[in-house]
Amino acid sequence: PRVGLRSFEALKALKRDYAWAIDLSLCVFPQEGLTNDPGTEELLIRALQDGADALGGCPYTDTDPHAQIARLFALATRFDVDLDFHLDFDLDASWMHLDEVCRQTTVHGYGGRVAIGHVTKLSCLPPEAFARAAERLAQAGVAVTVLPATDVYLLGREATHDVPRGLTPAHRLLAQGVTCSVATNNVLNPFTPFGDASLLRMANFYANVAQVGPEGFDACIDLVTALPARLMNLRDYGIAIGNPADLVVLDAPTQAEALAGLAEPIMGFKNGRGAAARPEPAARRVAGRRRLRRRSASERRRPVRGRGRNRAGRAGPCARAGRSCARSRRIARPPAAGCGRRGWNRSRLRMEAFHNRSAGRRRGFRRHSIEGGDPAPNPTARVGPAPGADR
Repeated sequence: PRVGLRSFEALKALKRDYAWAIDLSLCVFPQEGLTNDPGTEELLIRALQDGADALGGCPYTDTDPHAQIARLFALATRFDVDLDFHLDFDLDASWMHLDEVCRQTTVHGYGGRVAIGHVTKLSCLPPEAFARAAERLAQAGVAVTVLPATDVYLLGREATHDVPRGLTPAHRLLAQGVTCSVATNNVLNPFTPFGDASLLRMANFYANVAQVGPEGFDACIDLVTALPARLMNLRDYGIAIGNPADLVVLDAPTQAEALAGLAEPIMGFKNGRGAAARPEPAARRVAGRRRLRRRSASERRRPVRGRGRNRAGRAGPCARAGRSCARSRRIARPPAAGCGRRGWNRSRLRMEAFHNRSAGRRRGFRRHSIEGGDPAPNPTARVGPAPGADR
């Protein structure tokens, strides 16, 4: 209530502005509690009236968790929106809110429209209790979303050794008929100070921590693609005739190899239109458009313009001045015998002006001598041999 609906309004604008590239589903939920935080329910109702797509809950932050669950189910049925709970987010399996959520789902006939996230208590259950919990979830039609990055980062910190993973085995729940997904709910924030919002990276991380072998890589890909679509009740998801052409192309021959190697996305499409593409490497562009031919020995012996010599093959100012030129990347010979002082001065001045400009661009200074650090010489001063010197 302290900040009102400021975040919701900002996300609505983001959803509108980027609808051409991505579908955003906005979920409003009482993160700091509902029954213990006056004014929160009124804000939830305003947001739902203003187009929020889903309603969430966080019972473990409320002084009366069961009352929050009941109130949120009432609001969800009133506004006909799906429910998404952050639930049972610790490693103490002596108590759980999972049973109450399943009971309310059955009472309200909301099977297939409720998801629970984290549920890390399930990772602490012995096999028999885990099987019973999975059966309860499958019967009620409650889906489970595992959030590997946050769950692994935050849990088990009190342990000095034998640190638990704190990761719910989604693939084992899936085998017992529970709709599951893998996702991330924190990116570069205090809860999880790293990440890039890549679901493929989350699937890879989940498979690693959950010790899923290559035989389960395809199922891990399903946990970030087809199964989340089922959880969100997207009836037109997938590559099929008549479905929207919303897809991401990965640089891998199979989805198992994409997971194992964290394949880079090549391009993405939204409704059949290109929404993103990986820039082609410059080397590949050159090799694909123009075949480079190796110069022959006679060609390599010819003078090349821009390497201290001019078009006619005569020494240019950089070569005559006896300095290293950024164009040639080599030390030019000193001026030939008989070179007049005036020509020497002009050549050296041109060379120093060129190097001053180059050094200034590289180092962020406007004036910089080629000796490195001293102010550039006065261009009107004599730079050649002192008067009276031997010519």
